[in-house]
Amino acid sequence: MIPSPRRLALLLAPLAPLLAPPAAAQDMRALMQDMPSDVAALIQRRVECNHWSGEDPYDAERAAFIARAVRRARCDRVDADEAVLARRYAERADVLARLAKARDQYW
Repeated sequence: MIPSPRRLALLLAPLAPLLAPPAAAQDMRALMQDMPSDVAALIQRRVECNHWSGEDPYDAERAAFIARAVRRARCDRVDADEAVLARRYAERADVLARLAKARDQYW
């Protein structure tokens, strides 16, 4: 049995970072490149949270899926976690610039 387009979209959504348009995925990888691991992880979370914040919850199933993805990415904490890293790396202009750029990055 072939799943409906909506069901298929829900099943494939966790793979979205891997299926992102090449330019978007390349931009995210470039932001993460040569960054400390905690900064790279936050950049990935930020971009994921940006993505989910723009998704349309067109029905209850989709709304629940988005809510789970937002919880899994801890989007409610991404700003606070970024502030911690900004303090930790206050002397690293490259880190601060990448964190700032990630705020406008979507996949």
